[in-house]
Amino acid sequence: MRLWFAGFALVISSYSFMTNVIGRDFWLVPDHEGAATTFATWLCIVLIGSAFFIKRLGLPLNWTYGLALGALTVATASRFAPHNFFLESAGLHGRMGWNTFALVWCLGLAGLLRRRSLKFAALSMFAALAIGLNVLIGYSFGLRLPMGDMAFGTTLGLLCLGLATATLFTAFKPTRILFRRSSIGGITRALLLTSLLAPLASGLLLHHLVDSGEQGVPYEACVISLIVWIGVFNSVRAGNRLQSADIARRRAETRLAKLATVDSLTNCLNRTGIALALGLEAQNGGADESAGRALALIDLDHFKRINDTYGHQVGDRVLQEVRPVLAPLLTEGESLGRWGGEEFVLCLHAAEISVLSDRINEMRKALQEIPARIAAMGLTAPKSVSASIGVNICAAGDDFESALGKADEALFAAKRAGRNRAVLYREVNAMASLPSAPLN
Repeated sequence: MRLWFAGFALVISSYSFMTNVIGRDFWLVPDHEGAATTFATWLCIVLIGSAFFIKRLGLPLNWTYGLALGALTVATASRFAPHNFFLESAGLHGRMGWNTFALVWCLGLAGLLRRRSLKFAALSMFAALAIGLNVLIGYSFGLRLPMGDMAFGTTLGLLCLGLATATLFTAFKPTRILFRRSSIGGITRALLLTSLLAPLASGLLLHHLVDSGEQGVPYEACVISLIVWIGVFNSVRAGNRLQSADIARRRAETRLAKLATVDSLTNCLNRTGIALALGLEAQNGGADESAGRALALIDLDHFKRINDTYGHQVGDRVLQEVRPVLAPLLTEGESLGRWGGEEFVLCLHAAEISVLSDRINEMRKALQEIPARIAAMGLTAPKSVSASIGVNICAAGDDFESALGKADEALFAAKRAGRNRAVLYREVNAMASLPSAPLN
């Protein structure tokens, strides 16, 4: 949008300036006598407008400051230098009016000070837009402005530069909402345009079609101008409030989604989160089908004994340490969830059985470090923590429930074999013939 606004400013000001050069009156000539756009004004618009294309052309960004300073110099010279300073002998006459001078200076200061004083630069930008809009109100209601008239081509070109400058202030909250691509940004722009265009159209109808006579003191123009600015203020204010409410709603939705899918005690996925994670993986293709997936069901050994001996607060601390010790051992696309109580479920990639077995045993040994981690925090810790793990390598076509059931069978086999070990589902039948340890 920035380059479109700047480009349109260059085109419309150049077209307007040509009315001076070739000596013909086009539709851009204002109602009163005077050039459509003077040479000095055209040069200022060209300098400021060209600054917006510096980055696109790959030129040094410092050039933008030089162009802005050049525009301020030209505006000052046009306003205060002798009449013939700007080639009056060549027919390029016309002194820059105070409105145009003030608008150019506001735009130039906004560009020069944007990186040093954002708020002051934004105020300069808003002042430039205010001057331009007041000129449009003067046109609509036949109002002779106290700071001098501004040609319509000049007004349109400078307003376009003002909009291009406004896009530089998206970090400034009152301006940011006007350029958001969200539905709230669109609503704000619609409210703003309605607040501006409806009164201006009413003025054009009343004072240019019904009564074309110029008014000395158009009281209704002052009232309509006040209505315009109230509408502008309310549009921006409503847009910012809607945006703040939308941000709060999104944050609340994020918190609710987290509560729905994450276990509040351990910060692992809960059953819903695990199901959603697996569903998302299936939609995205998941792991390579030849590599397969594996489900591991983890049960902390004798956890009731930890609660009875040390208290539930220590037991909760043990559960909270499961994720910190296992998360570094997971790869992208793998997930950890709390299935219930002291049981956790791992969704893993299973490229090779030997690699998977090594990883599972590494995780089992990592869980044994939980007491040391708790003690290092200065808290009461159990003497030892161990885990039994049942692992099932999913076959093609296995759904989650059947795969988890097989992992549960492997977990039961690990407990029967004496706990603190990992057992693959494919080993369950071979272990059935072995004497079992008591499940105490």
